[in-house]
Amino acid sequence: MTDKPDDAQWGDINDSFLGQIYLVRDEQCIPLRLSRADDRFTWTGVESHDWLQAGGQEASPVFKFVFHSRTDDRIHVHVLGTGSHSGKKLGISRNGYLGLYRVAEVVDHLKLEPLNWEQDLLRCRLRDHLGHQVKAEPDHDNRKVRDAVFLTTGEGAVHDYVIRRV
Repeated sequence: MTDKPDDAQWGDINDSFLGQIYLVRDEQCIPLRLSRADDRFTWTGVESHDWLQAGGQEASPVFKFVFHSRTDDRIHVHVLGTGSHSGKKLGISRNGYLGLYRVAEVVDHLKLEPLNWEQDLLRCRLRDHLGHQVKAEPDHDNRKVRDAVFLTTGEGAVHDYVIRRV
């Protein structure tokens, strides 16, 4: 891996691109998934099956990353759903959980803190617009990451993430 993106590999990172997000645990890429209607959240204003979780058996969903701005050490993006989730935007609830929103207006961007680059992979830390790291929810019920834990900016375990460009 290299420290900075290679223009020949990533093109202009200031453009939009499609990608999948994976949580890195013990140097393994754990796919993300969107929670299902039978998962534990039933808050109003957000469909109960659109909370971002780490774990599951399938590949991570494809998101559209839309460039917002950048600093020397961060790339700021808006993350949008695709396919049946188009029209939804990744945002953070008042309680710090990441989810796709259709009704609520999401104006805040996410920050990608690049750690390493490969041809179609970016290893990074994810942060909210205030700089809080995205974590895997604490293991309260002896669950493991593979059991689909929720992603949060609140209490939890800090992880790196891999974004695979598709």
